[in-house]
Amino acid sequence: MLAKKNTLKLSDGSLECLKWLALVLMSADHISTFLYNGELQYLNNAGRVAFPIFAFVFAYNLSRDNAERFFKRSLVRLVAFGAVATPIFISLGEIHNYLPLNIMFTLAAGLLCVAAFKQEKYIETACIVILVGFAVEYSWVGLTLILSSYCLIKNGTDRALYCCLISLALLFLINGSFYAFLAAPIILLFSVCKLKIPRFKWAFYVYYPLHLAILWLIQVT
Repeated sequence: MLAKKNTLKLSDGSLECLKWLALVLMSADHISTFLYNGELQYLNNAGRVAFPIFAFVFAYNLSRDNAERFFKRSLVRLVAFGAVATPIFISLGEIHNYLPLNIMFTLAAGLLCVAAFKQEKYIETACIVILVGFAVEYSWVGLTLILSSYCLIKNGTDRALYCCLISLALLFLINGSFYAFLAAPIILLFSVCKLKIPRFKWAFYVYYPLHLAILWLIQVT
């Protein structure tokens, strides 16, 4: 049986900084993709780090004590803002026929995975990963990364760590690179930096569709 290890702890300020760093990296990737047809490869490579950081920050918040009280509220917000972003995402030319659904829906599905896992509904968890995973951005790999990050933060076992590393490696199937691994040292660095900055509660929800809308306006002008 794997022994329980010391779990990773981050200050609220460090988590907030991580979230903003991921937003900047995501925006850089989208600028290259939507405005320069992916020609600024260094921006796309930097963007590969964004989702693993988002997954970790999201899983960290889900692991907090009494976090289940906010599950339903977070789920509604993710789906609502994801729906707002969808037509803009399609207009930018990234997807067709609404699939895969954007990252907001990936996080929403990840929340459902964690909620089922917390209730020891392992079959239901697997079904969400397999069935819903193929309909969202980053596919089932993204959902396993969120779930394994949650387990690592909550329990700190070697098994959870291995699952996180395997999920990061499998992102190669989607990204075509291993730049996602850079998220690990960045997160470790922020874990030792006890930063103190205010939390902007609605920042991620609003920023995602807003930055896509700005990019679309630039694209069509």
